[in-house]
Amino acid sequence: MRQAASTARLGLLSLSLFVAHAGFYLHRGTPQEVCWSCNVAPLLLAFGGMTGKSYPCAVAVCWLAFGTPLWAFDLAMGSVFFPTSALTHVGGLAVGWRTLQRLGWPIGAWRVAVVAGLGWLVVTRLVTLPEHNVNLVFSVYPGWEWAPHAVYLGGLVAMSALVFFLVERAALRFGKT
Repeated sequence: MRQAASTARLGLLSLSLFVAHAGFYLHRGTPQEVCWSCNVAPLLLAFGGMTGKSYPCAVAVCWLAFGTPLWAFDLAMGSVFFPTSALTHVGGLAVGWRTLQRLGWPIGAWRVAVVAGLGWLVVTRLVTLPEHNVNLVFSVYPGWEWAPHAVYLGGLVAMSALVFFLVERAALRFGKT
């Protein structure tokens, strides 16, 4: 009972991270930015934490483990830093790991993260406009036009699958299972 209440509180904390960042984008008039995988991840964490389900939490941690370094790279390349984005990326990872310490890492979650990620890419392509290029579903990141978009996106999916697999291996080796 105590663990359930604890993970529910972590779920509510994660929901607050999502609401703060999504609210920032809605106030700014750029609602499509909410669709970035890293911005949706805290919503998955919230659901998993509040229901005691580890798979949504593991998917969120996988997505953030892949996306947060890309976000940091984007910032290093000159993108504008928004404080609420740190809540999503850094806060989301911290809350996700803590939640999974309590729930345990579900075996095979890296595969679920790959399939869910592919599904989210399709959704993103359907609900956002090409000029916003959310989740890079429409074009190659500027300056990285070394290959056609399909090859580039396929490479990102393959790299994300590798990261998801490595995150799971680390979680199973060093964390609660």
